[in-house]
Amino acid sequence: MFEILGDRPAAVVREMTKLHEEVCRDQLSSLILYYEKQGTPRGEIVIIVGGFPDRQVVSDESLDQIIKSYLDNFSLRDTTTKVSLETKVSKRRVYARAHNLQKNMRIKATKPI
Repeated sequence: MFEILGDRPAAVVREMTKLHEEVCRDQLSSLILYYEKQGTPRGEIVIIVGGFPDRQVVSDESLDQIIKSYLDNFSLRDTTTKVSLETKVSKRRVYARAHNLQKNMRIKATKPI
């Protein structure tokens, strides 16, 4: 999980909903070290991993510049995916901004000078 998801908050719960329930909460990296020392827990185990880490705060202006550079070479769909992965900004936000930028770029291109 650590290799794929990164160092996220997590909880290892033993005997969940039972009388002797035990919960160990920490970052995945710390839990790995803890259980390497303690040994494998016994009983029924549930591992709960926190969601995607806080996303970067990217200003609209910065995001628009990145989107424009991708829109020159990629489709709206590919731009959305690539920019979202690069900036860690949600696909929904990237798509909305990219769609508006693409629409405005078309309007400017069709206006007579």
